[in-house]
Amino acid sequence: MAERYVLNESLEIVEHGEGFELRMSGLASSLRVTRYQLNLLQQFVTPTSPSAMLERFPYDRSATSQFLEAAVAAFALLPAGPNGEGLRPNRVPVRPTMFGAPCFDPAAPPAFVFLGVPFDRNTSGRAGARFGPVAVRNSGEAAHYQLDPKKLTPMGIHDHARGRTVLEGVTLADAGDVSLPMGEAPELAFARVSEVVGELVDCGSIPIVIGGDHSVTYAVVRALPAERFGIIHFDAHTDLGDSRVDKLHHGNVFSVVLDKLEYVERLVQIGLRGIVEGSAHTQDERVHAFGMDQVRRDGLGAILETLPEDLPYYVSIDIDVVDPAFAPSTGTPVVGGLFPHELKDLAHELARKRDIIGCDVVEVGPELGPADGTSSVAVEVVLSVMDGIVRGLAERLEAKA
Repeated sequence: MAERYVLNESLEIVEHGEGFELRMSGLASSLRVTRYQLNLLQQFVTPTSPSAMLERFPYDRSATSQFLEAAVAAFALLPAGPNGEGLRPNRVPVRPTMFGAPCFDPAAPPAFVFLGVPFDRNTSGRAGARFGPVAVRNSGEAAHYQLDPKKLTPMGIHDHARGRTVLEGVTLADAGDVSLPMGEAPELAFARVSEVVGELVDCGSIPIVIGGDHSVTYAVVRALPAERFGIIHFDAHTDLGDSRVDKLHHGNVFSVVLDKLEYVERLVQIGLRGIVEGSAHTQDERVHAFGMDQVRRDGLGAILETLPEDLPYYVSIDIDVVDPAFAPSTGTPVVGGLFPHELKDLAHELARKRDIIGCDVVEVGPELGPADGTSSVAVEVVLSVMDGIVRGLAERLEAKA
């Protein structure tokens, strides 16, 4: 701890009994402190090294040193940049992790890496999707990632509905949440999201992103390294609102993607419904839309015909594609959606039959009560996509052998 640190300007100080609780905005951490410890931290208003602070406050050096280490670990103290500003981490660890998977280690990249993006400042409906990452991770606690004690390989996760174990031998890790302080400009927040996603895919892992409102998808897909790819989009809405008039939000995210990312060659939308004025739809030859009636009438085969086999794809799943009877905790629910088993099957088969380079599930809000299964549906769909990717890759390798 030789470098200089500065007090985190965004921390909130709350009285707690005879002491205080420090809450670090956007960093999913807190720290209990005494009045003396709070006074000690406030000496870091200007950049200072812990060793210099120990010289000024020599009382119980061992305990003070341990406390300062804890303050750094909790992000109450941040490394000082060249101009004396606190350097926030791009991402922060979380507990619980998804399926209890280990924290992401770039030196040992897994096959799949989870990343939370707790952001919902670009919504037009009910907010709350910033709680999506914690809700989905909590729902995934029943399935615990563990290694075989003899082989030291992942044992996988058993899916009782399918009657088999998925992801056996497949490594997983959780990269935590992107650090997104309240009040920060969305452009800065999205730059950080893109930077983190870029770091994860550069390690060779497939990112599984948990949002957040749907606008975060733009920040994710612009960081993907593929020179050309398509997007498979599950949603009740087109999200093709006017990007020329409105700033980026969850209702025009794919207009922005098509306008700014020329290498996105195709957008296939599945599960659309609702009645709106015709001018709300962008006419673009790259867009292929399947409304709910078409999905049930024409099925998987018709969708696959719009997805060239030589193109890799990113999968983006807005949970409101599911009927709100099964997934009510979302910002803009629309009746008449997919049943959970329909979404699982479609997502699995599309991931199995095409080359998938990443996936997100977005617009999941906090649970509304004990009967709310929204986050549980999200967990099962994520598993279906990952299992489809693994099985499809195995089948393609077997066909080449």
